[in-house]
Amino acid sequence: MPKLDIHLDRIKYNLEKLLEISKENSLELMPIVKAFAGVSDILDIFDDARIQNMGISRLNTLTKLNAFENKISLTCISLLEKEKQERAFLEFDEIYISSEESLKNYIDLAKTYPQKKQCLVLLLDCGDHREGLFAQDLLELVKSSHQELPANLELSGVATTLGCNFGVLPNPENLALLKSVVENMEQILSKKLATVSVGGSIILKTILDGELPSFIKQIRIGEALLLGTIPAYSMDHPSLNQNAFLFQSTLLELSEKPNFPSHKQGLDALGNQNSVQKKKVILQGILNFGILDTDMTGLKVNNAKLKFCNQNSDYTMVELLEYPEDSAKVFSFSLNYKSLVQALCSEFVEKRFI
Repeated sequence: MPKLDIHLDRIKYNLEKLLEISKENSLELMPIVKAFAGVSDILDIFDDARIQNMGISRLNTLTKLNAFENKISLTCISLLEKEKQERAFLEFDEIYISSEESLKNYIDLAKTYPQKKQCLVLLLDCGDHREGLFAQDLLELVKSSHQELPANLELSGVATTLGCNFGVLPNPENLALLKSVVENMEQILSKKLATVSVGGSIILKTILDGELPSFIKQIRIGEALLLGTIPAYSMDHPSLNQNAFLFQSTLLELSEKPNFPSHKQGLDALGNQNSVQKKKVILQGILNFGILDTDMTGLKVNNAKLKFCNQNSDYTMVELLEYPEDSAKVFSFSLNYKSLVQALCSEFVEKRFI
């Protein structure tokens, strides 16, 4: 079984640094629970740190977060199917929405459960074209619906996400668009918005450059918390730790084999058409993990004497550039976010806490 070493102290360090960065910039930090949703030892770090607010993308995480010793505010950042919205309405403190249909559903739920107060945050598409309403559509929705809201339902803010679909970077134009929507929405509602949120670890580069506008009140962070990286820029954050996780795999078999098929070739087990530029006999090793455990393309080889070849559901084939010593049958890899998510979620990867 492959292993994932998890350095809890380094994740805790990243959380503390991100809290410092947020405080220095008059921001609220909202950690986003995704990859580590099923890992209680990581979740405990947030309870110990007395985090005030956490964003959740999967409803089944609610049970674990509700068990925290310290009461926290829970935000549903996920777009939900209609049949799940009732549970979200009753159990969350804040919910993100991005359609007129969702708003109507929550209005009906607010009328059904008048004792439950709920806040809705409208999602704005600032150019990355994942979820969210375009600016004009969002403002029209606010104009047409704000007077119909029951007393226990509030439009409390605006949120946007950058870098997660097309890798769109924060820039003066899309941040100005967000500001314009905030100002117009505040004018329509005759109040200041409680939540103005930007999601994606990508926003940390804007903070580093001293270019984050003061009207933004909250940042939502996931990847940087775990890996210390700023996606889309392909850079490490200078104040964060990049070594909280290490993937370890054992060499199962070693033999000399051609790096090309001996007969007519079709697609491999994962639907890929494999080919090589230079046909040769290689020293092929088979490692004890496959795509069910993690994606080899997101692993960085910490041993320059190994190159990835192919992968199927259970195994990963590699080329060794020399015979390993008898004691060197375990190989270590650092992970990008994609591979880390798979490894954390896979029940076939042993988690070891350091």
